[in-house]
Amino acid sequence: MEDGDPVTSPDSDAERPRSGPDSKDGGEGGSVLKARFHQCRPLEGVESGRTCLLELIGEWVPLLPLDGWQDLVAHSSTGRELALVRWDLGRRGEAGFRVFVIDLDQHLVHRAPRIDGCCEKLWWSDAGAVMWRTDGGALGRFEP
Repeated sequence: MEDGDPVTSPDSDAERPRSGPDSKDGGEGGSVLKARFHQCRPLEGVESGRTCLLELIGEWVPLLPLDGWQDLVAHSSTGRELALVRWDLGRRGEAGFRVFVIDLDQHLVHRAPRIDGCCEKLWWSDAGAVMWRTDGGALGRFEP
């Protein structure tokens, strides 16, 4: 699969997430897709990283891996696109991540190329791009 190509199948066989006191809801009022994060814990070897199980709830839910997600989510202004962050560690365990954008109108998931570092913040720009900031202060954007 090439970076930026739509994702159509899972690459993880983790357990289904369970609700509980360690769950975090990433839904917004007008959104038709909600992301919930469960069983979040520190990511081994990454100082500021946490990893969670992902549960998606909505009118259409794509097949995505359940594990390895950061508890960050950003909804587009229309609520028809949702951006998420998944860990992508290097061969020696170096911190890195990918931004996934779920398009509810086209029923597609777009995956950004790997980004070095830990994602600290995720948001949508007024121009419709997904923006991120790493723990090192680097800014980036992804336009699916």
